[in-house]
Amino acid sequence: MFVAICGAHGVGKTSTLKELSLILTSQSIKFEQFHHRAISKNTLSFIDAEKISKVGPIEKRHKNKILGFIWRNMLPFSLRSFITALIDEKHYRMTINSRVFNIKSNQRVAISDRFIYDRMVDLNICNRHWSQRFALILNAIIIKKPDLIIFLRDKPDLIVKRKQEFSINETKVYQFKLDKIIRFFRTPCYYIDIHNRPVNQIAIDASNKIISLLE
Repeated sequence: MFVAICGAHGVGKTSTLKELSLILTSQSIKFEQFHHRAISKNTLSFIDAEKISKVGPIEKRHKNKILGFIWRNMLPFSLRSFITALIDEKHYRMTINSRVFNIKSNQRVAISDRFIYDRMVDLNICNRHWSQRFALILNAIIIKKPDLIIFLRDKPDLIVKRKQEFSINETKVYQFKLDKIIRFFRTPCYYIDIHNRPVNQIAIDASNKIISLLE
C-alpha cells in the first residue's frame, strides 16, 4: 500500500508521522516513511547526462559548448523554464515511483510525507511561473497515485499559530485547493480534523484507517 500524508504547512504532518510510526511498529505493521522531495534528484539544466556520458572527452566538451550556446542564446526564457521543469518533474516521478515500488516489493507500507498535490497548491499560491505549474500538472496525471491520501485539516488561524509560513487566508485557500485537486484526480482520501486534539489521537485515527485497509 502507498499512503501519503497531506495538509497545509503547520497542520501537524511531521508530528503525526512520528506518532504514527510508533503505533504501526507496536502493531507489527511493516512500513517505511520518506519525504516526497528528499528523494528528488537535482535538475539537469540543458543536457541529457546519459547521452553525454557516452561521448568522448573532447567531443563532450565541444557538444557542451554548442548546447550551452543554443540554450542561453537561442531559446526563449519560457521554453527554457518549461524544459527544465519537465526534467525536474521526470526525476521526481521516477524516484517516487521507484521508491514506492521497492517498498511495496518488500511487503511494506510506503508512507510519504506530502505528495505532488501539495506541490501543486504551493506553486499556485506562490504564483510561480506558468511553465512550472503546467509541468507539474502533466506530472500529476502520469505519476502513480497513492492508494490512500490522509488529509489533515484544521482551522486556518490555528494552523498559522503553529507555523507562520502562509497567512490565514492563504492557509484557507491551501486546504480548499488541496481538497479540490484530490477530488479531481479521484484519489481515495481519508479526512482527519485536528480540532485541538492531541497528536497521538490523530495518529491513532490514521493508523486505524491504514490497518483497516490492510485487513
